Amino acid sequence: MMSSPAKFGDLADKIKTLAEKHGAKITGLPVNRCQEIDLGNGRRGMLWTDENGIEYFTFESKKSQDTIIFEFQNALDNAGMQRFKNLEYSKFTKLKEVGDRDIKDLGDQTKTKGFLLWGNVGTGKTTLAIQIAFRAIADSRSVALYRWQDLLSKARATMNTDTKDTLIDLVDPIKKADLFVLDELANKKRSNATDFETELFFDIVATRHGATSPMILTSNMSPKEIEQVYGSALVSRLLDRDYMEIIQFQGKDRRL
Repeated sequence: MMSSPAKFGDLADKIKTLAEKHGAKITGLPVNRCQEIDLGNGRRGMLWTDENGIEYFTFESKKSQDTIIFEFQNALDNAGMQRFKNLEYSKFTKLKEVGDRDIKDLGDQTKTKGFLLWGNVGTGKTTLAIQIAFRAIADSRSVALYRWQDLLSKARATMNTDTKDTLIDLVDPIKKADLFVLDELANKKRSNATDFETELFFDIVATRHGATSPMILTSNMSPKEIEQVYGSALVSRLLDRDYMEIIQFQGKDRRL
């Protein structure tokens, strides 16, 4: 298990000394009880307070909190996931599925290893994926965020002779992003995916797996069901324990 974030009280003197050395100012921001510390030279630290009033120094970023939120909300717009724009990104609700780990632990893991989050609808898979993605953006990592059906629609649209965008234009940024989040992988209408769907999905997964570039995948399908629809060659990469951590979400739909 990765270590939990250090309490601010343990780091306060070092942070303040560093801030003073750079002539930095500590300013409060009315966003999720966060404080932004400008450490100079484009470096920023961030403090936030949990529901018990305990302060943590959770990450450093070259971007301001406002910039991070602006960039991520644009990503949500492009992914058709506007309903998450009011999510309290820095407030992490503990989930039994991830044990004692917090959002810092989970975010740090995606620097080297991804997640396959599968299980019942409404159990928190997408919310967790988005909070981890926000953490990655805060760490100045590039994130590609898509819902599977939206990605398919955009991929098919590139086949239109009237469009200037090619499939390569769409897929290359996904392959090269530091973190790729693919939400709601599903295939409810057919027992098998089309050749186009399978080839698109396999191309992305195989490329990222080969480059050990992490991804987060959420699905209502089990790994076995994904294999039945998309094939064993793809699933063998998703089930690579060195590449992905598989977490099953159970329980009732929390939206009801």
